[in-house]
Amino acid sequence: VVKTFQTLKLNSILGVLLNCLDGLHAAEGRLVFMTTNHIEKLDPALIRAGRCDMKVGMFNASPRQARQLFLNFFPEHKQLAEKFGETAGNGKHSMAQLQGHLMICRFDPETAATAVIE
Repeated sequence: VVKTFQTLKLNSILGVLLNCLDGLHAAEGRLVFMTTNHIEKLDPALIRAGRCDMKVGMFNASPRQARQLFLNFFPEHKQLAEKFGETAGNGKHSMAQLQGHLMICRFDPETAATAVIE
């Protein structure tokens, strides 16, 4: 009974959200940004074509992105940037994590390129 009530409540909330997006009360000429860490858990009605016209994935840093970020902090250290790109751009760190690391090490490019990122 509790599970049925929770399901009804969630379906009701989803219905209200869908009506706000493209129902009778929907405003014209607006952009809606939706974020999730688990797109596979969203109701297909929410992300169908026409409601969700563009999907942009935000992934962890690639070697090229890590290298370029390093060069933004230390433009004269191209070799260290290569090293940083290879180690930090391993797909395990977000750009925000890398930026935080570089902010901490902003006065020491050698440490920035070689230190372990937490």
